[in-house]
Amino acid sequence: MALFEYFFAKLHNILDGAALFSEWRPYAAFQIFSFTLFFPALKRLKYNRIWKGILFAAAMLVLMVMYPDVFAGTLIDPVMCAMAGAGFVYLFICKDIPLPEKTVYTGTLCALLVLMKDAGLFFGAFVAVAFVVYVLAERTKTKKWKSAIVSTIPLLAALAAKGSWKLVLNRFQTPIAFSQPLRIGEFLKIFFVGGDTTYRQETVDLFKAAMTNTGIYKLHEGITTSYLIALIVLLAGLAGLTVLWIRKTKETRKTVWLSVILGLQTVLYVFFLPAVYISKFSEYESSILACFDRYIRIGYLPLLLVLVWMGLFLLQDLRPGWKYGLSAVLSAVIVLLCSFQWLWGFVSRSSVQDTIDNRASYRDIQQAAEAECGGEERLLLLSDEDDTYENNMISYILRPNRIAGYLSPAQAEDDGWIRENILDQYDRVIVNHTTEENAARFGGVMASEEPLKSRTVYRVNHETNRLEKIQ
Repeated sequence: MALFEYFFAKLHNILDGAALFSEWRPYAAFQIFSFTLFFPALKRLKYNRIWKGILFAAAMLVLMVMYPDVFAGTLIDPVMCAMAGAGFVYLFICKDIPLPEKTVYTGTLCALLVLMKDAGLFFGAFVAVAFVVYVLAERTKTKKWKSAIVSTIPLLAALAAKGSWKLVLNRFQTPIAFSQPLRIGEFLKIFFVGGDTTYRQETVDLFKAAMTNTGIYKLHEGITTSYLIALIVLLAGLAGLTVLWIRKTKETRKTVWLSVILGLQTVLYVFFLPAVYISKFSEYESSILACFDRYIRIGYLPLLLVLVWMGLFLLQDLRPGWKYGLSAVLSAVIVLLCSFQWLWGFVSRSSVQDTIDNRASYRDIQQAAEAECGGEERLLLLSDEDDTYENNMISYILRPNRIAGYLSPAQAEDDGWIRENILDQYDRVIVNHTTEENAARFGGVMASEEPLKSRTVYRVNHETNRLEKIQ
């Protein structure tokens, strides 16, 4: 995902020469990647072009129901959920696609799920198992053995991706943080019996309380519901749509198996989430259920996406009045469940403009560096704030010139220290952030009476041992 976002930023740079970094380009790449996952299903919607666009937009806004700011960021959880949901939508809906193409799509999806993050292996395994059931359920007896071999390809792709990642970690001897083995039997005892005297019992008890007490969503500060009730509603919705889907497709065995696997994926993810907290998080993070809303919603979103797409395909077989009327109602409900603030930011592209405006203040730094530096100068970045993100961003916009060092103005002890550690070592000084107090430390080495300023580039005059403002 990060590589795709970087590719999009580089492509934009090639097309219009925009060297200045802006977050909207990774945001746009994130959105494009998420949307294209559902293009095969979109192609099979039997609506006119305008309604297809409206319903596709509504279906993708489901991501905002669980993650309101999803389209103004690059958090990997929502796109992982979209991939997991797309895998099941593909198997439910895209029945006319040849088996080789299905195998390639599902295998690639499972491998990418594994490489997204650790939880991707869980979802990739369920999509792969669903594919096995799907293939075996539709093949004739004479082709069973061939089908059995083909059906395992996505599972093998997921395992290969996991194995390749393990090899990379071993190759570079990467330490694994906060990983503690936890037996399933031990976790079940903590969950159902209790009595554990460590923080693990506190974590499990806190999880149970969060499932029943935490509001999953506030509809305009009004309607709230617990995660447990939301889970029950989603599973009930899956059961109801499964019955309707069987009536529509007459494929009882395949539909039931796919629904059971999808339901198990959701239930098992939710149930074993406290085990993940205990085994993969630090004691402090585990004891407070760090980022609970973010992680619990990972289990819900794939199922919700599948339910919406199943609903759209069931509605398209109704008479035109009911078809378009109920589709409009479904779309309206999805919109109402979204945060209007973030929805308007996405529709109006104000989040894009915000990132452009926020980065415009760096344009002077970029232009000054382009005018003064030829790639050979030694550049120092000064900043009072320990902002690795901004430091990396500035390094990006200054390419091909490279930052040779990072210091804080607060480190300057006196003029002698500044001359020894800055003026004698570097040719250009780029100031990102500084306070008046720290800027005063450089008064003795400034070429003019003007104090050191933020977002400014200075030339080091090695003859006079002074800092000269470039612009």
